[in-house]
Amino acid sequence: MNDLFSGKDCFLAHPRWQPVMRHHNGGDSTTPSEFTVSVGSTIYKDQEVDLVDDYMQLLVRIPSAVKHLYMLRAANQGEGGGAAHANAKAALGMGSAEVARIRQSMVGIRDALEAWYQRILPSNPAPAEVPTQDPASIYATVLRYESPWKGALHMGYWASLCIVYATLMECRQASSHSPNNNNNNNNDDERHNYDEGDGDESCYGSGADAASFETLADRILRSVETVGEGMMGPYRCGYSIRIAYEVVDERTQAWIRMWVARFEKRYAATAVESYPSPRDVFLSDNGLIDGG
Repeated sequence: MNDLFSGKDCFLAHPRWQPVMRHHNGGDSTTPSEFTVSVGSTIYKDQEVDLVDDYMQLLVRIPSAVKHLYMLRAANQGEGGGAAHANAKAALGMGSAEVARIRQSMVGIRDALEAWYQRILPSNPAPAEVPTQDPASIYATVLRYESPWKGALHMGYWASLCIVYATLMECRQASSHSPNNNNNNNNDDERHNYDEGDGDESCYGSGADAASFETLADRILRSVETVGEGMMGPYRCGYSIRIAYEVVDERTQAWIRMWVARFEKRYAATAVESYPSPRDVFLSDNGLIDGG
């Protein structure tokens, strides 16, 4: 979490550290072929443990996405494109080749996340909708899972997609300002087709717009009531609701802050004071939600 908000890559994403993150640790002959790991009251068996390990290995790649998200946003803030935009990109070392490299990396993370999610569904099915039991809820129905720990995996997946989609949107904006889109520059090192696949929008994430962010945030926040139960509830929800906070309107932000205040009583690492002001959020800055 520290790397996520400090603008740094996570060292655990380096290949040399990846094996130590796994319970199987490469599946050597000294590891039993059948084993279980207990988390709270949830018991994960063999293949399920591998899926959790796979998720953790994907999660440590997200700080890199956040770092690039903010770098791209800074480069994209040159109003109207042109010289101001080009100067901002140059100051950050964000030439078109670098933007293309970032886009390719984000597409790889997105595809890996989506493939992982399809693999977990047989053992960790989609949640059921149940009526809320919280009088302060802004949702009539909430999502309930087989266990809150399994629910946390769904929430983490949706939150990670939010970050990757946001970064891909910034790549798209950066490419739209690229000088290569405005002239016939023949420099092969600088010319990139940002809409590879004959304009296939999937390069940037299908539906990576305000509607998809709203859908992902809605799923995360409708899970808080059930996944957030118990002493470890704030730990399970912390990452996901912090990301959802960035992509919702002010009314929903106020509701999130209410939950964070509740969590703070059980989990000191969660504090309302650590959240930005309502206007200081990604989608508000980019005109995709009404900032009030």
